[in-house]
Amino acid sequence: MSSGDTTPPTASWVTPSNGQTITSRTVQLTANASDDASGVNRVALSAKWDGSWHDVQTLNSAPYTYAWDLCTAGVPNGDIELGLEAWDNAGNHYVYSEHYTNYHITKNYACSPPLAEFDAWPQNGVAPLTVAMHNISTGNYATCAWDYGDGTTGTSCSNYHDHIYQNAGSFTVRLTVTGSEGSNTRTRTNYITVVPPPPVAGFDAWPQSGVAPLTVAMHNISTGSITTCYWEYGDGSTGSSCTNYHDHVYANAGTFTVRLTVTGSGGSDSETRNNYISVSAPAAPDLQPYTPAGYTLPVVPSSIVGTHTVNTLYAGQPTYFDWHFINAGNAVAAGNFHVELWIDNTRHIRYPFADYGAGLDGGFDDWALTVSPPGWHTLRLFTHPDNTIAEANETNNIWEDSFYWAPPALTPTPPDAHHHPNADANANADADGRQRRRSH
Repeated sequence: MSSGDTTPPTASWVTPSNGQTITSRTVQLTANASDDASGVNRVALSAKWDGSWHDVQTLNSAPYTYAWDLCTAGVPNGDIELGLEAWDNAGNHYVYSEHYTNYHITKNYACSPPLAEFDAWPQNGVAPLTVAMHNISTGNYATCAWDYGDGTTGTSCSNYHDHIYQNAGSFTVRLTVTGSEGSNTRTRTNYITVVPPPPVAGFDAWPQSGVAPLTVAMHNISTGSITTCYWEYGDGSTGSSCTNYHDHVYANAGTFTVRLTVTGSGGSDSETRNNYISVSAPAAPDLQPYTPAGYTLPVVPSSIVGTHTVNTLYAGQPTYFDWHFINAGNAVAAGNFHVELWIDNTRHIRYPFADYGAGLDGGFDDWALTVSPPGWHTLRLFTHPDNTIAEANETNNIWEDSFYWAPPALTPTPPDAHHHPNADANANADADGRQRRRSH
């Protein structure tokens, strides 16, 4: 830089001619610039239309020429005033209009209007969905107006930009591009489809344990968009309630796995709680025939006293019957009840009992009866035949089996009833039998 240079450079137009009418899309702007001392640093071209000045181009070296695209610049038809400035390397500034009248040209060319176009990817997915909008519009436009269809808009004119669809739905997207020659709009109807995310199944319940029949409040805490609910309660029954709460009654004792499946437009989800509900049987007695340790059956007929296994039986001679029962429930069999022994269709024993505790077993050993004629006979032991006491199970009160009695032996076995070592001395028994009661 020459510190002694105070003289500004000079500049002038070469093309276009002053007053020239431009009938093409572009116009060649060419200027001359010179400086005798420090040299030309740069030349600036500008233009005025619609009452405002606009920078066109800055040229940093000769030749000072620029092909100006009037359509891209958004210049309307009509008068255009051209501005020219130059600087030298000493910083001196030259303005053409301070020395001469600025050139004027007239634009008389119809620029093609812009053509809006776009695509996008992905066009469907799960909310929240990020979509890349691709602007492939052509022509001359200066502004872009996007309507994404979800209540939001945008103004990006870049080739790509992202938009996030937060909610599920089907969305129509519209792009309008605007330039000096007009506007154009491209609409893609129902272009973006967004589905909600799959729901998340969840539940709890209360109470989770109790005595049958147990009413359990099922609490649906699933989240997301849900259209259907399917409950599997684990007791063979199902439900379809989607309410926050509903009741389910477990009628029987057991441990139950509960599963809830929820379904929405975004998919399905299940939650399973293994062994979640524990239901115990209500306290109740359960009177039933019983085989004590050391015995082979609830009723053991024998021709030999003190034998607890079946041997050869003889008709017309004493048969010694061991018969037993138990309260297998979890409560006292409160009140009076009977136990009966039948041979074929005849009841031979009906013995009273009362207030039998849970786990307590009883019966008789060596109750002597004579069975005839020879042949097969059916024995039945009935516990609680009168149904005077409510039991946990009313279907297990009868034991039945058939045995063969042979013709009488030559030497009958003499009757000799032996007291069972666990017999209850306070029990009321007749001369034909011995009662036994045991506590477990």
